[in-house]
Amino acid sequence: MAGTVIVTLYQKKVQIDEKFRIDATKTFLHPSDANIQNITIQPEATGDTYTVTSDKYLDYAYDTAGTKTITVTLDHTGTEPDVVKTATIEV
Repeated sequence: MAGTVIVTLYQKKVQIDEKFRIDATKTFLHPSDANIQNITIQPEATGDTYTVTSDKYLDYAYDTAGTKTITVTLDHTGTEPDVVKTATIEV
């Protein structure tokens, strides 16, 4: 295993236009495997992707209601596949 993506959502439900934090600060790469290239967060399945490699979090607000799927990806230099984790939040 190359690494682990840990996604922390401090709320299970948010309102439209309410800012909240998608926190991936506990994401890590096993030291012997490779080097981190990028950590990205995609707040919606069909939305934009944001590179958060240095901060490892994204403050975000949704403009529509529904169940949103958040995807966090850890890209690395190793031979194992990139590490991907999803989480959901209700808006």
